[in-house]
Amino acid sequence: MQEYVSRLQSFLLWRDLVEKNPEKFGKYKFSQPIQVYEREVGPGCPFCQNLQSVNFRGTVYFCICSTLRWLQQSHYDLHEYETPVRSASLDTLHPLGISPEGDKDLQFLLGDVRRWIVRPKGWMLIQGGNGSAKSHVLAAIKTSLDGLAAFVSVDRLQQKLFDALKDEGKVQELIQNLSTIPVLLLDDWGIEHETSWITDTLASIINRRYMYAEEFPTVVTTNTPMKDLLSTPNPARRRIVSRLIDSEKSTVYQLRNPDYRSPIVQEQRRRSGHGTKKS
Repeated sequence: MQEYVSRLQSFLLWRDLVEKNPEKFGKYKFSQPIQVYEREVGPGCPFCQNLQSVNFRGTVYFCICSTLRWLQQSHYDLHEYETPVRSASLDTLHPLGISPEGDKDLQFLLGDVRRWIVRPKGWMLIQGGNGSAKSHVLAAIKTSLDGLAAFVSVDRLQQKLFDALKDEGKVQELIQNLSTIPVLLLDDWGIEHETSWITDTLASIINRRYMYAEEFPTVVTTNTPMKDLLSTPNPARRRIVSRLIDSEKSTVYQLRNPDYRSPIVQEQRRRSGHGTKKS
């Protein structure tokens, strides 16, 4: 039996092939803006003849033409939901040199995220206090996977939901778009107003992605302590938590570093010889 793979895994295959053999793929481009090759003579894709799938070493992948069109559609209008973030790198994150446990947490997370960026697969829940580098990690993923990942802060998502309150069609469009973006980076989950409508909407997005977790990798950050997440009385939030901590699909990380922005922490770092590098 032939094995079929997800659109995301097809994307990763074609991206690698195009990078290794750019001359073979003509006008196919994976950089922004995404460009789709059109044959100058005759209809159809030169690789799949419009079948939209190809057999590569015994595995059936969505063809590059279908993959790029899917990517274009997935990103259409998503900028209005995204939270603008500056380019970031994991290489600028350094241990604080204050908490051995916190330094170990950060190093472990960075190692896993570097591997994950190369092959996004599975979910991650990152829990930590203010200033523990959660948002920086998401921004670094966004920078590395630009064109594939959407960075959405919960406060901005909440505002977009309020803006769309009078138009049910807009709400459903938002849910659909965020449910199908290839990689969703959801920042600061837990700070939203706990209205049933807001929580149910978030639960709907998470649940839709969870049903096809391999195709829709998701990374969520939260300031809320794990014990509070696990004991929440809200049924919709419990559904979200149960999916984010499912050990078969998701990995949970806890960052125990103190707030690097704190003047006390900065002074401790200076005295310990770690300077004031952003962490």
